[in-house]
Amino acid sequence: MSVSLQSVLYVPGGLQQRDLSGLVGETVQLPCHVDTASCGTVHSVKWYRGSSRIYVFSEMAVVDHAEGDYVDR
Repeated sequence: MSVSLQSVLYVPGGLQQRDLSGLVGETVQLPCHVDTASCGTVHSVKWYRGSSRIYVFSEMAVVDHAEGDYVDR
């Protein structure tokens, strides 16, 4: 079964949006290109599905985990 996703990256001055799809149970790469020359250092990246946060990554805070229903995926 295929699942459709939408990637939205909020950055200063606008946002980047991209439609994605993947197979249930398979690995999907969520793109997140940040121009650190324009935006500065990245503290954290958070992915949401609707209004629910599903994943957090922060190299600075050493955080890399899924949340909610996505914990065991």
